[in-house]
Amino acid sequence: MFSFILVSSTLHNLMASSTRLSSDIMQAAWHCHAQWITVHSDHAQTKQRYYIWGVIISPTRFASEHFLQRKQDVILDTFRMEQFRGVGDKATLVNITVLRGNNLRGNKTESILNYVRAEFNGIVLGDSQKLDAAVDQGVDYNFTCSFECSDAAHTLDDMAHKPVILTVIEVLPKEKKQKEEKTAVIGQAIVDLLPLLHGQVSFFSTVLLHPTPGSPAEAASQEGSCKPSLDVTVCVPEPLLSGVQLSDSNLLKVTVETAYSVPEVWNPVSGSGPLSSYVAALQVPLTAEKEQVLMFSNGLLKVGGESEPMGRPRKWPLGPLLAPGAQFIPGVSMEGEPIEMEDGDLTSIEDRDFRKEVETNKKRVSWDTERRCFLDADGAACLTRRIAESRLWPVEVMRSPQVGATKGGKAGKDKAGEDETQLSFHGVAYVDMAPLLYPGARRVRGAYRLYPFYDSDLLVKAKRNISVLRESIRAPATQGRGRAPSSVGSCKAVPSKMFDGGHKGGKDTKDSPKRPGTQGKSAPIGTDSVTLVETEQQQQVNTEGQMYADSRTYIIIEIALEKSLVPKRSPEELVKR
Repeated sequence: MFSFILVSSTLHNLMASSTRLSSDIMQAAWHCHAQWITVHSDHAQTKQRYYIWGVIISPTRFASEHFLQRKQDVILDTFRMEQFRGVGDKATLVNITVLRGNNLRGNKTESILNYVRAEFNGIVLGDSQKLDAAVDQGVDYNFTCSFECSDAAHTLDDMAHKPVILTVIEVLPKEKKQKEEKTAVIGQAIVDLLPLLHGQVSFFSTVLLHPTPGSPAEAASQEGSCKPSLDVTVCVPEPLLSGVQLSDSNLLKVTVETAYSVPEVWNPVSGSGPLSSYVAALQVPLTAEKEQVLMFSNGLLKVGGESEPMGRPRKWPLGPLLAPGAQFIPGVSMEGEPIEMEDGDLTSIEDRDFRKEVETNKKRVSWDTERRCFLDADGAACLTRRIAESRLWPVEVMRSPQVGATKGGKAGKDKAGEDETQLSFHGVAYVDMAPLLYPGARRVRGAYRLYPFYDSDLLVKAKRNISVLRESIRAPATQGRGRAPSSVGSCKAVPSKMFDGGHKGGKDTKDSPKRPGTQGKSAPIGTDSVTLVETEQQQQVNTEGQMYADSRTYIIIEIALEKSLVPKRSPEELVKR
């Protein structure tokens, strides 16, 4: 199947005088009234390029051909078009089949009545039938569920970073006078859909069933007996990506590991104050039109005393799961390297002793989370262009009260006060992405210093004027939910031409110090109250953010690509040059 744009014949007169399309005509063709059509042809499926009468524009690439006189009164232009088959044209059904459960163990000693629930992207796909099986024996579910992958919902990017979650639930025996059925979760398994983005149409996997705390399966796993698992198959009726799309697309992996030497005022959980979460965020292009804010919201504050182990697993960008072991991506772990081989800020000989000390004995915040992003051909090209325009990419960090944690006081606090609390300890690290433009380069990783966040610094260093954290917080706040996202996830980027992003973490006070050169300035006449508050915030010194600089805080970040943005030339090509 091929998808084309058929342009109305009003454009024909513009093209009649030339056998080549100028850029102006191509722009006119693109912006004129058009209608989507779909062409089916057995002959077309055997070739990567197909010719059809009519003015045809490919959304990604096109080349003009000579004009052909096909009818008496109409001159038609023919274009060569690359095969363009994918989820943008229609929804593709993704089928998940749970074949069998192995070595299951429930609360009863002899048998276990259970079923499987499948979820994807926050949606329950379905439940299997309830089956009774002997303990530690297999149970044949043969349960199939599905979801539709499209540009509208359950996108390719969703499939890149969200797994299918399978939960095995035990049905407990009813007690006397018990009306409703009681259940208990035995464990959860994770199915990674990445093979579908690599062009496979089906795959089989035996996935480990991670036990929930206190379940019989947890005790069995500690005893060293055979671990419970599920046999699963995943299939699609046709590849999600055509050969051209597969070749031109890319997979971006962003991993936020650990922030070291954090401010001393940060304390682990205690009864003296509210619980806090630690958030990191950055914005990346997925397509030429769509930007995505990647939120890492479940940072865990740890005390010092020992180094973070190398080879520790990376976590899915999901909220808390019922089975803690299910939060880890199978077969993916942290890959350390010598400091002198890193790309970050702290690589000198003088920095090594400092890093060894703080990475062993000082408090740190750990995320250890990987977010995978699917980039189409335009998204990969946009990423390359953005890096060329500005090599420094900002990664913002803040501390935020956890959901349900309140400071105490009246619930009727004004929104401005809430907004300031949410952006406490607002800092930013600048990751140098230029190494990704070296031929064959696919990865940057290093320790990047955290600085207090200021709009002026953001504009000068990164050529940006928007705080992604401020925008992400403001969106739910306008819906009556003035808090940071409670789990690691994604927020759609909101384009804005105005400077944004708070510069102060704490509350405004009359004695708060000002940045040099801002004291005594007044807002312009006609400035509304919201703009006035933001202007005053921008003039404040980011006192809490300054603690990052005073503590020499740094954060370990890795950004990797499946394919290099700039291909490495072969020895033969270099010889020719």
